[in-house]
Amino acid sequence: MTRFFGPMSDGRLAVSILFFINGTLIGAWTPMIPSFKQRLMLSESEMGLVILALGLGAITAMPFIGAFIARNGVKIPLIYLTIICSFGLTLLALIPSFTTAIIVMVIFGATWSGMDISMNANAIDVEKYDKAPMMSSCHGFWSVGGLVGALLGGATLSAFGEIGHGIFWQSTFVILALFASRFIYIANVKDADGAKPKLEFPRSILPYMLGAVAFFSVVPEGVIIDWSGLFLYEERGVSLTMAGYGFAATSASMALMRFFGDPLRQRYGAVPTLRVSVIIAIIGFAIVTFSILPYVAIFGFFIAGLGLANIFPIAISAAGNLPNIPSGIAASLVASVGYSGILLAPPLFGLVAQKWDYATIFMIVPFCLIIVLFLLYPARYADVQNEDD
Repeated sequence: MTRFFGPMSDGRLAVSILFFINGTLIGAWTPMIPSFKQRLMLSESEMGLVILALGLGAITAMPFIGAFIARNGVKIPLIYLTIICSFGLTLLALIPSFTTAIIVMVIFGATWSGMDISMNANAIDVEKYDKAPMMSSCHGFWSVGGLVGALLGGATLSAFGEIGHGIFWQSTFVILALFASRFIYIANVKDADGAKPKLEFPRSILPYMLGAVAFFSVVPEGVIIDWSGLFLYEERGVSLTMAGYGFAATSASMALMRFFGDPLRQRYGAVPTLRVSVIIAIIGFAIVTFSILPYVAIFGFFIAGLGLANIFPIAISAAGNLPNIPSGIAASLVASVGYSGILLAPPLFGLVAQKWDYATIFMIVPFCLIIVLFLLYPARYADVQNEDD
């Protein structure tokens, strides 16, 4: 494969662009939510069901996309699902009713998650080809995309309205996707004897351990997304303007740290990197829990983000390198279990907040991370691309 882009391989740049598109898509959807809810006159519970439909569509589609990739390769779902996803915001701007919203959100969630699985599978292939870690930086581009979409999405929504907002981002995504499609690295999915891999649930316990690592590392992120604003506003007395600063601090530190994750993993190894990451995240949540001043709490969220940043990417990378398991199957299994954590667990923490307070939520979260420390053995397979063939 040529290196048209110099020190960054063509395949690495292409998949990084796709991660950026995927993150920006979600970031640009976020500022649409209030106008979307108002236009359809949805209640709080109805809006919750719409968002739940997005997550259920995503989790349902992941195993099927993983199976397709394992049998047929990543090219078709990666390119076509990216193009389909590009039209998502425009379609959401045209939804006329609550029933239609549920149906479209299931489809949108399925295509978005299919693109997500395809990107991760392709990143695993590029890691193997380049013999160098890059998964964390790919997720770094996803985080940067989320920030770009969230920051610029409000401006495009105000300037162009919902439909114009969708068309603007749709056009941007299609142009970027078509450009990246020229340089995507396509791996051979056939075995040495020319046969396609068999599709079956892995019998090894290793991918399920990595799935648990992904789950318990994503739960804290979901808790920050759902509850940090209310914690800062109601229990630390910040203004509504500052209520989002906790999540913003976490997002910024995760984006920053993910670009350091690959060289750190290459130098120290996946398991040591994860151990230190978990400890840093626990320290961050401890600062949040015992803070009195709001700025100290926001600093705690920043520290927590530094620790959380690379746990999920390394788990995905390790899954793609597990022996005798197709990377598409392993990656989709780990990602599905992981993303279920961000969908299913945070609402349960709301029951804790209702009985006690929001600070108690952030006191419980570190126990999820402690569980991760006992499940790190299979993460060593993330280092396989560093070994000589």
